[in-house]
Amino acid sequence: MKKFKVTGNKFNGEAIVAFDNDNRLVLVDVSNTDMTEGNVSWCLNNFPRNFESFKMFILNLNKNKVLLHVVEEDVTITFDEFWEAYKKKINRKRCVPLWNKLSEQKKFAAFRGIQKYEQYLKKESWRGKLDPENYLRDEIWESEF
Repeated sequence: MKKFKVTGNKFNGEAIVAFDNDNRLVLVDVSNTDMTEGNVSWCLNNFPRNFESFKMFILNLNKNKVLLHVVEEDVTITFDEFWEAYKKKINRKRCVPLWNKLSEQKKFAAFRGIQKYEQYLKKESWRGKLDPENYLRDEIWESEF
């Protein structure tokens, strides 16, 4: 997993970009920037989908005087971040050991999968949300919703 903070001369704040171990784009977070809706739309349409293309993308933008500063960061998702995002606070003591057994990549996937799982639950309103223990133990984020 590779995670980067991106700052630039065309926006204030910092964007977060992440690639999985197969070098595929898995996250573009511009929520901590002042990007306009037009800038965000441009990013979504033009942003490279793999790490090699990302490197070339940054080089080309910098050649065109759209200066971007990119800093690689360690990727760690804490249990507390997961716990807050999952929002169903049941059996924390049983969840912590399950979380600690996950690899960093699986922690990231579990965290990222919460949103997709919640969208699925909205469509299937008759289903109740699993306890976080079951979400972690059964690796629900791997399901095809």
